[in-house]
Amino acid sequence: MRLSFDDPEERRTLAGGRVAVDVVRMAGMPVLRVSHAAGWRWSRDSAPGNAGLDRCQSVHVGVMTAGELGVEEADGRTYVLRAGDPVAISPGHDAWTVGPEAAVFVQFDEGDSAQQRFGLP
Repeated sequence: MRLSFDDPEERRTLAGGRVAVDVVRMAGMPVLRVSHAAGWRWSRDSAPGNAGLDRCQSVHVGVMTAGELGVEEADGRTYVLRAGDPVAISPGHDAWTVGPEAAVFVQFDEGDSAQQRFGLP
């Protein structure tokens, strides 16, 4: 069976259309393509739809495929992820697109399951 993000099992639109998520399942595990539009920032664009939290409480493990994503971890460390970089972001972070291109990554699993699967705090 061939899986394709062009024909996902589920498609989500978040943050007023600034984030697109396509979901396929591989051996029962959700695999997500997450695309953040240029100019998007979690604390500004996604926080209002997340009970007013100022930081993302999700775990993200995967690989960047396009664009650049700035990240500020809960401990204040900041860095930029670029296409080809592995992604391992713990809960309590802020993130934003860097530059004029959408920041896109493929994420393996999500939610509590991902946190347990990958052993992130």
